[in-house]
Amino acid sequence: MHLSDHFVDPGSYGGYQIQNVSGTILSMLTGERPTAVLPREALGGLYKEYDKVVLFLVDGFGWSQFTNMALQRPFIKSLLDTGVLLKLATQFPSTTACNVTTVNTGLTVARHGLFEWFYYEPEADDIIAPLLFSYAREQKVRDSLRKNAGVKPAEIYPSESIYQKMAGHGVKCYAFQNREYARSTFSDIIFSPAIVQGYESASDGLAALAKAVLSEPEKAYFYFYYDGIDSALHHHGPGSKEVRAAFSKFLECLEKVFRETLLSAGIDKVGNTAFILTADHGQTSIDPAKTIYLNQDFPEIERYLRRNRDGKILAPAGSCRDMFLYVKAEYLPATLAFLNERLYGRAIVCKTSDLVSAGYFGSSDISEALRGRLGDLVILPLQGESVWWYEKDVFEVTFKGHHGGLTRDEMEIPFLMWSL
Repeated sequence: MHLSDHFVDPGSYGGYQIQNVSGTILSMLTGERPTAVLPREALGGLYKEYDKVVLFLVDGFGWSQFTNMALQRPFIKSLLDTGVLLKLATQFPSTTACNVTTVNTGLTVARHGLFEWFYYEPEADDIIAPLLFSYAREQKVRDSLRKNAGVKPAEIYPSESIYQKMAGHGVKCYAFQNREYARSTFSDIIFSPAIVQGYESASDGLAALAKAVLSEPEKAYFYFYYDGIDSALHHHGPGSKEVRAAFSKFLECLEKVFRETLLSAGIDKVGNTAFILTADHGQTSIDPAKTIYLNQDFPEIERYLRRNRDGKILAPAGSCRDMFLYVKAEYLPATLAFLNERLYGRAIVCKTSDLVSAGYFGSSDISEALRGRLGDLVILPLQGESVWWYEKDVFEVTFKGHHGGLTRDEMEIPFLMWSL
């Protein structure tokens, strides 16, 4: 299904996709042979069994950002002397909720169903922010869903994880995240039974990671998540000096704090260890001032949208780069035609069922969880465009960089693997 020359088709990347990363790591640590792995020939001699694997998941650091800022760095060049660099496609939607869940569970978005930062959750009968376990309109407060006794975390989040699979093979697991959310409702379920450690800064976290790698005598997997570059991209936009500074800071810590600590301990102490750096998505530039707000620019749209039992409109869902709409069945054809006419030249609108059938969510066979959350239509803005919903101080576009859509900047990510 060809949507636009502006967009990529995730399926066209073959085995070079993010959903194959966790299976590859499982294979290298346990000897298992999952079907969802990266192409062996692409990794060459690095595809073998290891005693330890360290994964750096750098939020937002897509292929275009990586190639513009990293490849000329002596440190990255030195890693490529013994390493491999691949270009992968992330999953659609190109979001943290979707792809971090996949990396940590080994499940595609078609199976786990956590497809966006905001979506309608039938269990709550409202729009929620799943990673925060909160109602979307209360996103500034974590765990606001807990006041609804009928909504259980186990009903929202997938029940299996890569950490459970590792533990079944006797592999010890560690997960490092910012201390503000290292322990959360989402993390406590997804990371179990890993040892979870919070950190205050990149330097602090990478020092703790190096110590853990050196002191762990058994087979082990180490997951390190960093959000500093994603934050800079959102606030200042791709190509900004602030993003370059954030990347330089992280890279310096990776080299001076983490790598040099390992090297000073000696290769024998590090052992048979693989290191992987990848991202969950990229970002693209937008102009917040040019955002189309559906409920302001086309207020008549409200009568087409579904409401929950309390009469609240089920909006917004997704992001300003992939806005999902829950439409009354009798108005679906009219709403599709209405939006395609009004948004012509700025966005493409299509039925989510067509994207499912075409495999845009990784498979045409999706879980009931995802089916109940997806909605009926999705608005996909073209490069530089944004479409959203306006509620002051709750839903409005202020970022200069964003993601969620199907452009190359959003969908393509690096996969860099090396050993000492």
